[in-house]
Amino acid sequence: MADDDIFSRLQLLIDCHAQLLICVQEQCCFALSFKPAQVNEHLRKRHSIPIDDRRRVVRLLKNREPPLLDPANALLRQNESPYDPNLPLFDGFSCKFCDLLTISSQV
Repeated sequence: MADDDIFSRLQLLIDCHAQLLICVQEQCCFALSFKPAQVNEHLRKRHSIPIDDRRRVVRLLKNREPPLLDPANALLRQNESPYDPNLPLFDGFSCKFCDLLTISSQV
């Protein structure tokens, strides 16, 4: 089985541009931690993925070059970026005085 097959079968997507691992299962649709152990826990607790599949994903992530990034430190998508069907779309607000865009009304 090719490496990409396990990610596809488990509905995991590596965004090569952002260097993030995204869980694209309907109830998730967000970037996962870059730490293999935390990905393992997500797959176990949220999706009940069997241990053999989780071990394979962890092994692939540990050996990945370049390594994935921490979602907390990922670059924000540019304004007017094309819609990404793997990520949720949120309504938001813009600041009257600068270019800040946010989903929070507390600007």
